[in-house]
Amino acid sequence: MAQTLFPLLVNSPGKRYVQLAEGKHSILMEKNRLKLFEAVQAFFDEGRKD
Repeated sequence: MAQTLFPLLVNSPGKRYVQLAEGKHSILMEKNRLKLFEAVQAFFDEGRKD
């Protein structure tokens, strides 16, 4: 589903498709949750204009 929706985000100035190994719907409670946090933080850091 995500691979279908991603190309439709044509009005987004910045977008990124990140696929996390062993990530399920409850990734916030899984062992790889730090990878999710790192990916989100990297996305936020790219948008900063300090």
